[in-house]
Amino acid sequence: MKKGIVILICIFLNIVVFCQGKFEGVMNINGTIKKFAAYIPSKFEKGVTNAVVALHPLNIARWNGTSWRDTLSVFAEQNQCFLICPDGGTDGRIDDPIDTTFTSMLVESIHTIYGINRSKLVLMGFSVGGLATYTYGLSHANNFIGFIPIGAAINGTNEIVSLAKNAKDKTFYIIHGSLDDVNNRFSPAKTLLIDSKACVKDSILNDVGHTIDFPNRNEILTHAYQYILTNSCITTDIQSETKIKLIDIQNPASQQIFIPSHISHYSISLLNSFAQNICKLQSGSNDISHLPSGIYFLKIENGTQRQTQKIIIENH
Repeated sequence: MKKGIVILICIFLNIVVFCQGKFEGVMNINGTIKKFAAYIPSKFEKGVTNAVVALHPLNIARWNGTSWRDTLSVFAEQNQCFLICPDGGTDGRIDDPIDTTFTSMLVESIHTIYGINRSKLVLMGFSVGGLATYTYGLSHANNFIGFIPIGAAINGTNEIVSLAKNAKDKTFYIIHGSLDDVNNRFSPAKTLLIDSKACVKDSILNDVGHTIDFPNRNEILTHAYQYILTNSCITTDIQSETKIKLIDIQNPASQQIFIPSHISHYSISLLNSFAQNICKLQSGSNDISHLPSGIYFLKIENGTQRQTQKIIIENH
């Protein structure tokens, strides 16, 4: 642990280790006292229980680590995840340099004391917390298996374009209100992530503005979280002696996948996100209306030539 960072939470945490419920604590980060709040699910098991780092929005009249933890505690219990909520401090921002340092140290401390499952660590946040889910998350991409930005207060791609390369092979589930400036705060970031070879799923909430208080919030967050846990992101090419060029087909696809006749001599299979074979695709139209929306892959083979390319299916 870095010199000058004194952990003040250990005595307090030893009292509540392995007990269900809410608790708060503090850390001294280079002379600045930083607060946090957390939730331990009822079936917590050391080394097994997954964790979510949740970054709160910017509104000091309502939001801090404790109120954000309280807002998400039902979600955490439903999903049996250890909830870690750093506090942005007096200015309310969760993405200041001291706050990102604090978040990293807090996760390490929680892991050391509780033994959370670091291999399934997810980062999520709303508004400025959603922005930080992009910026902090992409700056520490290897620490997380996936990211859930909610109504991210992002300006196009300005804040993340230099970090986008770190999105490769990472899973994102973006939640955004249809009335929350989607042309600036949603679409550019989604496109950049896809272009950077991330696996991206999204949920646009109809008639919802910039708020975390949307209908069926816990169900929507649960769907996003479980999607992150159960969908691995594979974007690397599979090749033998030589590699086939990527085929030009509609992507995203909806209801059907059309395979052009000029590549009918190829063997083309549709795989799910776990690289499991779903079906063979034939020349012409192939019905996919029965498949759930999500990330899939086309495995294309011709003798010793192979290629795998990502395809997104959007069946509404």
